[in-house]
Amino acid sequence: MKKSFRIIFTAIIGMLVFTNQSYANPSKSTPSLDSTDALYVSTDLVAIIDHSTNKADVVNVTTNKVVNLSKDAHTILDLNVMKNPQKIVLLKKSNGNAITKTVFTYAGEQISKTEIPLKGAADKIKWVAPTGKVNERIMVQFGDSFNLYQYPWNMPSVSFNAKINDTGYESVSVKGWDFVGYPYLAIKYQAQGIMSDDFFVRTINLFHHNEKMFKRL
Repeated sequence: MKKSFRIIFTAIIGMLVFTNQSYANPSKSTPSLDSTDALYVSTDLVAIIDHSTNKADVVNVTTNKVVNLSKDAHTILDLNVMKNPQKIVLLKKSNGNAITKTVFTYAGEQISKTEIPLKGAADKIKWVAPTGKVNERIMVQFGDSFNLYQYPWNMPSVSFNAKINDTGYESVSVKGWDFVGYPYLAIKYQAQGIMSDDFFVRTINLFHHNEKMFKRL
């Protein structure tokens, strides 16, 4: 649990630092993080996800060999790199609201492919690997609603309403979030006023139902 909190705290600092840089230098264009993600796999391998083309590759930076993991037009929802055992888990949108989970080796060889019958719409999801006696889980965000699912996937085991009502702003909306393991959820907000935009991060312990707020430095 402490390890999960350290990872979440690191994500919070990253959220705040990136927000500060783009806010403090509005005249300078910054690289877009919305369409492309890069994930460390191992010393020689990196996973590249291009959300604009729904393409996912494993690239060997030593040999320049590229292995494609995603070969269809279905939307990529999440990609997770597991260290023990060494696996890459790719989640994509399937028919309706179902999700296809494909597991690969680090070399890009397919190990398995299954369908997860989630119900309801989603803006973004995060898959979390099983640990000990706890099954794999999927956090689903739709607007201000966060729902945590696990097998048999028919209803959420935990739900959280992230909506914030602050009379000091015209609107407060969710701009990003991270979930690397139960019970910690980190959410980045953008608060818009008449003459200003503010950013802050909120961490929630979904088990103890307590939370903290980290405002832009």
